[in-house]
Amino acid sequence: MPDADWISLADFAAAAGIKEPRVARRVCAKAAAGKPWKGHLLAVRHVPGRGGKGGLRWEILADSLPDICRARLPVPAMAKAPAEPLTDWQRDTLAFRRHLVQQVLTEAPDKGTPARAAAVARIAAQTHLFRGKAKRVHQRTLYAWVRAAEEAGGAGLIPQRPSNAGQPRVTISRAYDKGIDLDAATVGTIAREIEKEAEGLTIRTHYSARMIAFICSSKLERLSRAAGSKLSAAELRRLCKLDGRWAQRCRDLIPVREFNLDASRYHDRRAPRTARTPPATPMEVVFSDVWNCDVAFQTDKGAVVRVKVIAWQDACTRYVWATPVLIHTGAGHVRKEDVVDSFHHLLCDAGMPRILYLDNGGEFAALGRAFDEVWPDIGAMLKERGRTVHAKPYNGPAKGEIERFFLKLKEVLSGGQGFIGGDRMRKKTQTHGKPPAPFVGTEAEIARHIQRAVEIANNLPMPALDGRSPCEALEDHIRKGWQPTRCDADAFDALICKREMRALRQGVIQVNGQRFYHDELAATVADAVEVRIPLRSGANRVWVGKDGQFLCWAAPDRAFDMVDGEGAKESARRNKLAREAVRHINAKRPRVDGMAALADAVGLSPAAGVEPCAIVKGGAAADAAALADARHGQSDADRETLLADMRAYIERDDASEGGA
Repeated sequence: MPDADWISLADFAAAAGIKEPRVARRVCAKAAAGKPWKGHLLAVRHVPGRGGKGGLRWEILADSLPDICRARLPVPAMAKAPAEPLTDWQRDTLAFRRHLVQQVLTEAPDKGTPARAAAVARIAAQTHLFRGKAKRVHQRTLYAWVRAAEEAGGAGLIPQRPSNAGQPRVTISRAYDKGIDLDAATVGTIAREIEKEAEGLTIRTHYSARMIAFICSSKLERLSRAAGSKLSAAELRRLCKLDGRWAQRCRDLIPVREFNLDASRYHDRRAPRTARTPPATPMEVVFSDVWNCDVAFQTDKGAVVRVKVIAWQDACTRYVWATPVLIHTGAGHVRKEDVVDSFHHLLCDAGMPRILYLDNGGEFAALGRAFDEVWPDIGAMLKERGRTVHAKPYNGPAKGEIERFFLKLKEVLSGGQGFIGGDRMRKKTQTHGKPPAPFVGTEAEIARHIQRAVEIANNLPMPALDGRSPCEALEDHIRKGWQPTRCDADAFDALICKREMRALRQGVIQVNGQRFYHDELAATVADAVEVRIPLRSGANRVWVGKDGQFLCWAAPDRAFDMVDGEGAKESARRNKLAREAVRHINAKRPRVDGMAALADAVGLSPAAGVEPCAIVKGGAAADAAALADARHGQSDADRETLLADMRAYIERDDASEGGA
């Protein structure tokens, strides 16, 4: 082996940062005994020379040093670098060969000696470990490796890649390439057609590799016959038979198949993700989702119920607040009212979140719209802007750790009675052919069973929280001074609601066919009022306002019996409130003569004289005199003349009516 591949003890000590020569000699002695130095097994040898015990000095193979030490060596002492970067396989093979060659050269440094033959025979008889597998090396191979190391140094032990590495050596199959009676160009064309068929079946169907190979075998036989093959049908069928391993060449297209046919699996395993850091304080971001409980439940009265869990998880502490929903047969599914009720429980316990990250399901749509509408109102309370985010379909990782919490909750429930398992078509049962024994109890006991499992899951340690449980993480933040921002039932119903305008008729408003009343409505003079209908199921009242100002919480109106005197009294009381409201408005408004105001608007002066021209039928003479008196500014003579004329006219008119 050239001396350029071996370095002296002094060069090794300088490169390794060892100041004492005795320490460097101790490292070499341990390496000769097979002990590693800083995780690397050094290749060392004894050669005649000054500076060592008994006229022998240590030398170290430069290739066996760590990269950082090799970089500190003088250039002439370094082994020659390969022309191309080594692959993992070449690097592992080089280390394996160098280890065996070093053993031979250490025991027998001289060529052609019985000692070397004995060393080669001993090593060849042993079983070695190479890349996790047992391996035996023949004596001729060992001699070739030793000879290459002595002639070319460490570079001689590097395995060389074949010239056709990375190129297919078989066009279709060994049997087909060897036995088909077609030229190479035709075989290549057929191979491309078959591969396209296999690729299309891989990305467009759920067929197994064996099924794809069967279909391609049939097509290969037809294409070969069409290309001019003269082989018999039996021989051609034998050559064209492909197996599942042949179809495995399309396994790199499996992600495309999942994208086309299994969106959920693709987004869970293949879609690129970015790392996200959790918020620093609780209730900054809250995730929500609905989980189907994998436990069979039955009430004490024999009714089978399905249980779903509406969960809310804090992104900071991973703590989960959950509300079980017990659904009897025929009762439908989780609705928006259930989600709002669960959200109300969250606010009563943990306070108002800043950002709600909701599932894409329809049951969360109403809450999301209401939450977005009320943020301008509650923004001043939280002194920051909030919003809602709806997760995209098939995007489980977007909902934080809540999916992982569901897996943990499922594991907790699997230790109890009635556990079904994730696949409802393959129920885990105690006996073959029978459904699992359900968890039997009252509705309160079933809900308590689910809440107990949630409590257990919240107290299990999590690696993401440095071994703490979500409950401990939340308590740590509370001890540091964090406090939730809670709101009472009135504020919740006024914020999380549906806003509409409703007509005010006879002191009441109607919502969903039900009359709502309050004394403020009876005393309100308006044609329509603003109504906020709470989304919470237990809130049997509505918020009423006018011009953006709160008026009252209207409750369902009371109906009286037709002959009940109390109804008349209540009606009179309400009318009194309405009249007082009207009087109050009248008292604050000036009295106005509409005709005078209109005459003034059209430019007529109130002092302008207007000649009356009226036909009066019937009535007494006093009426005629009163009409004559209406003419201001006339003389008495004119007035008497006018009255005489009017009396004569009336008498003629009466006579004519009598004659008729």
